[in-house]
Amino acid sequence: MAPQSQCKPGLAVLASCCSGLAVSGADVVTSGPSNTSEFAMHGVFLDLDSLAAGDLDLSAFDGLLDSWQTFPLTAPEQRLERVAGADIVVTNKVVLDEELLRAAPGIRLISLTATGYNNVAIDTARELGIAVSNVVAYATDSVAQHVFALMLAHHTRLLDYSRAVRDGVWSRSEQFCLLD
Repeated sequence: MAPQSQCKPGLAVLASCCSGLAVSGADVVTSGPSNTSEFAMHGVFLDLDSLAAGDLDLSAFDGLLDSWQTFPLTAPEQRLERVAGADIVVTNKVVLDEELLRAAPGIRLISLTATGYNNVAIDTARELGIAVSNVVAYATDSVAQHVFALMLAHHTRLLDYSRAVRDGVWSRSEQFCLLD
């Protein structure tokens, strides 16, 4: 990894900023200030559409690096071209294997927008000094929402009654409703 004096201040905190992501309507979006210094930093987001494109606010990325490029999806044969020159790679499902990491020596940080890291050659990343991190607070709100939805569905027997309606049990009931 580059000495701290060569890193922009945002690099150290990037992994904790990824929970506020933005989307543009374009397939490829480039943002950030133009900086041609030898320490200009570039980030790529390889598979933004895997995170429900249109829902996310990437404004937290603005100003962290000199430039960002986002791609809706990245096919295996596009990986090397897209990470070439990148200091930071953000991905959800794109595989970053040993061959790719060795062919892209500029990568300093891989931030995963998922709970695991099985799509990254961790040992190779460690050997090459590449930090690997999951985004902070990934899916916190949606997990809480899902838990409450399941609790309500269980408490009200939603699935039982839904099945009864679908199977015609309610229509055959001698009462005006199901009394089970």
